[in-house]
Amino acid sequence: MRLFIRSAIALVILAILAFTAFWLYLSSLPTVAPQQVSVNDATVSGSQCLHKGTEQQRAYQVSANVRSSAGQKNLYDSLLTFRFQLQPLGGSRLAGKATDIQIAEQSGAIQRIDDVAFMLRSSEGLPMAFVAFNDLGLMQQHPMKVLAQVIKNLSVGAEDEVYRYAYDGLQRLYRYRKQDDRWQRTVSAPGAQQASDSLQPKWQVELDDQCLPRMMSADEIQALTLSGEQGFIRFVVNAERTDNYLSADQFQLTADSNSHHQWQVQNLQPQQGGDIVDEQSMWQAFDDFNETHNVAELKQAANWLMENISVYDLALDMQQQSDQTNRDIIFALGLIKTPQTEAYLLDLLSGLPGGSAANDLNRVRVMVAVAGYEQVSQYAYDSLALLADSAAEPDNIRDNALINMGSVARQMAAQGEDVSVTMNNLSATLLSELQADNASAAIFSAGNAGLNQLSDDVSDAISSKLTTGSEKERYAAAVVLSRDSGRYSQLYSQAQNEPSALVRNAIVQGLSRAGINSDQQQALMALTQ
Repeated sequence: MRLFIRSAIALVILAILAFTAFWLYLSSLPTVAPQQVSVNDATVSGSQCLHKGTEQQRAYQVSANVRSSAGQKNLYDSLLTFRFQLQPLGGSRLAGKATDIQIAEQSGAIQRIDDVAFMLRSSEGLPMAFVAFNDLGLMQQHPMKVLAQVIKNLSVGAEDEVYRYAYDGLQRLYRYRKQDDRWQRTVSAPGAQQASDSLQPKWQVELDDQCLPRMMSADEIQALTLSGEQGFIRFVVNAERTDNYLSADQFQLTADSNSHHQWQVQNLQPQQGGDIVDEQSMWQAFDDFNETHNVAELKQAANWLMENISVYDLALDMQQQSDQTNRDIIFALGLIKTPQTEAYLLDLLSGLPGGSAANDLNRVRVMVAVAGYEQVSQYAYDSLALLADSAAEPDNIRDNALINMGSVARQMAAQGEDVSVTMNNLSATLLSELQADNASAAIFSAGNAGLNQLSDDVSDAISSKLTTGSEKERYAAAVVLSRDSGRYSQLYSQAQNEPSALVRNAIVQGLSRAGINSDQQQALMALTQ
């Protein structure tokens, strides 16, 4: 069982990155390129705020809870408390040290561990965002990996920028805006034309006359699919600024400062569902899920819903529910593995009225649930194709439908079905869309379907977009072509002359995962500095 849990946690992290592909439709992109930081980096300019003397508080008291679940199994649950302090190193670099670390996994005994060191790179000016983070060799399964989420949520970026943090496992886009005396943050998946409240249920910071936020509270949830079961991972973090408690000589760092930290993940008992016997208990289960995270009960509520409430009535009811409840309803329906599920979801997709941002967001969620269904059918593909081709639909709905057509086609192939006709039709559709002004959605759809499943003309058209397209199209092409080993040479050459830092970083990240040699990796990394 322990081996399963350890493997599951690693798969959770991979699944987080994979699931975001369903949401890729491109209208806006990060304007601040992802960055890296290491012990040996040269000093570059950064915020001077934290260099103004010892009167600046640079320490925090932190609590964090990480939970994940798939199907009817709770995979992981940890509660951590610790303190940390930052120390300016010159320019944009800062050292950090977390101390007094206490960890309780699976509601077990509290364990105390040695200090954990880390490094940061800050943006220039105020407000201040931490654009790079390095945990200095901390093992992947260690609970203190949550530090990255704490640091990201303490970041407050400039109002005219869009951020994607390379160290953020959720790989989302972040925009910041000050309204009255409060800062707001909107979050979207890469490729999204509008922010999704479901991606960021809660984020609050309080700023004062010092450099860093006085307090921070955040709650993030991400859907995932693990071994055919749908589930979620959730991060709840809170931090409050305190007086400094470490001296400057206590920040001695090396590239592997944390390599000695070892951790063995503990087991967790599965959840038990409640009794869903009527409509009242069904709605109560949906309302409570944000607090209980009881997936077993959520699935029971979804089963009762499908058996007792028509799609027409559900579409009406959803107009009266909170965005959080609607998100959980659609998420729950995606967990149900019955032959009726797909038809119910597709009927809901057509039954939800358009014309409002809230309803369009719910329709996008339904598309994602359909595309993630493990026994998807040609009916699903055809339904999405009708939406993608409808001039009456807004661009973001058409783009999402097109992107998820690629996902559905790939899933049908994975089920062992003969998809030759479907792939030929998709190739023809994508070739037409690739001639449009903004072909980003078509490029991502091709990536979801798999370039090797489509005609060579599609790959060649995307390859052409890498050099001749808009920045958005070049970014999409870089992401998709990095999955094709036959395009590595072209991508490497493009990176040498690419004017956009955003596109260069997409190429660098794609090729770094592809296993190019160390000399090429070093040359590419130099392009991101």
